[in-house]
Amino acid sequence: MAYVEKIFGAPGTGKTFTLVERLQGYLNKNCPFDQTLTLSFTKVAARHIKRKIQERNNNKFNDKEMHHSVRTIDSYLMNKIREDKDICYPNNYLAEFYNVKKNTEINEDKKRNFYAAMTIIKDGRTTVGDGIKNILDYYNSRKKVEVGRNFLIQVAKSYENYKKNHLKMDWEDVKYKSLQDKIKFDYNIVLMIDEAQDCNRLEWLIINKLINVSENVYIAGDDDQAIYRFKGGEVEKFLKLPVNKTTILDRSPRLNEKIWKLAQNVIHLIPKERRQEKQYTPTNENKYDMPHCGLIREFRNKENFEKNYLNMNITDPDVDIHWLFLSRNNDEKDKKYSNENYNWSQILAKNNLTWEKIDKSNGISSGEERSTTPNVPEDQIKGIETWKMIQKGEKLSGEKIKDFYRIVPPKLIRESKKTKLVQKDSIILKDGQYGYDDLKSDFYFNASINTPWYEMLNLKPRDGNYYVDYIQYLKNIIDNGNYKKSKHILLSTIHGAKGLESANTVLNCDWPYKPFKTYKEGDKDRDDEIRVFYVGITRTKYNLFLYQPEFSMGESRGMKHNNFWNKIRSK
Repeated sequence: MAYVEKIFGAPGTGKTFTLVERLQGYLNKNCPFDQTLTLSFTKVAARHIKRKIQERNNNKFNDKEMHHSVRTIDSYLMNKIREDKDICYPNNYLAEFYNVKKNTEINEDKKRNFYAAMTIIKDGRTTVGDGIKNILDYYNSRKKVEVGRNFLIQVAKSYENYKKNHLKMDWEDVKYKSLQDKIKFDYNIVLMIDEAQDCNRLEWLIINKLINVSENVYIAGDDDQAIYRFKGGEVEKFLKLPVNKTTILDRSPRLNEKIWKLAQNVIHLIPKERRQEKQYTPTNENKYDMPHCGLIREFRNKENFEKNYLNMNITDPDVDIHWLFLSRNNDEKDKKYSNENYNWSQILAKNNLTWEKIDKSNGISSGEERSTTPNVPEDQIKGIETWKMIQKGEKLSGEKIKDFYRIVPPKLIRESKKTKLVQKDSIILKDGQYGYDDLKSDFYFNASINTPWYEMLNLKPRDGNYYVDYIQYLKNIIDNGNYKKSKHILLSTIHGAKGLESANTVLNCDWPYKPFKTYKEGDKDRDDEIRVFYVGITRTKYNLFLYQPEFSMGESRGMKHNNFWNKIRSK
């Protein structure tokens, strides 16, 4: 029977750090790394944990070893079921359900009904069980329903046929298949799970199956940061989990005193009978001499913020994310309101910075395995670096050369050979070593060694609206080195930033209609929105900027926008 320890702590108290310390204790006693498993719920969090483990072990583990032992729960399950099927999202199925070629051909009312039905199907399978009977039991239990029963049944049955006919599956299929007796999980000397407070019924079934094949289990979480009830999160299971030991972390190296006081005021808006009180102290005393520490600034004008704070020198080497731009929903993540000149991406581009966005889910209420997307495509950065190395006379692997050829315009490859040269059976050998002369003589390359990268490569922006001149922007970030620093700035929803830490956080206080309506309904729904705001303000280690956009009459009419900060601070 497994030894189980629950690590319980408020924001910034080091739940993830403690998990890594527990793992390190076993590694120091020669525990094989490949018999340990650390699971997170986002790729961003997994990347953060990997970095911490590598720092403790002088980068001794290669990428394959790290991926085997530190991954998202969805990645782990996909590896176990080993089915050659693509993941299906509601967006993929929408057009086929309505028998049209493109989603744009469908009117908004039909889309709304479809997505409402798909959300019920997903939530029913997650919280009750698989199959139409369980979905209908969930449907019948709801106080309010957005679609009719017959329409729901039609969508559910058609969806199953769609997946079967197209060899697809969704994330609920992955989890249910993983629970089958024929799917065996590997034995683990150490199992670690982070952010467990947001696990739903299906995920807890997976966790219990993992615990049964593990020797030492460490599970971390915090009920005050439980923000996924709308997706079936069952924080009660975390609180009631039978364990051998409970560790309560009582110091927060992340939070400084001013941020801590604000966080305490916010979380205590939830009645004491609906949360577990935690006593912890802030211990961030700015040992790295950040130029600002403890700022809590409200602002409306992005350009004033840009001028005064955006280029702040980040002196703390321990934080991966320098700026975290957060919003309640995806639509507000990078929004240019009608009274503004720029969105955040345009401001970042104007300052020759690079950034990433946490991906929007591919379909409503379906997002799992979210990763980040850099503003400059990675293949463009690799292409520029590769060409600069070739110009210096370096020889590169065939794999790098093939990647380079993929973004070289076809006109620069003689005799229309580009397609053949990048295929698997290409004459460019994966393990070969090639320089400029080899490319010219053997691989049909037709560009001068002196051609600048910006004249040769096919370089187009993901979104041209962000840049006045994209090529000049690329020149600037190559010259200043920011092309390597996109991970320092992240645009995300609050939910997407779960478990992350930043030097500075900019929180958009615009709470759109639906979540604000939820807040107004009171009781647990009100508590959930307070927790979301609490999670947002406690991502920061040094400074918090509360962005309060000005709404035009057209934008604010019908309560489409609400300044959540103004609503709760008056309580």
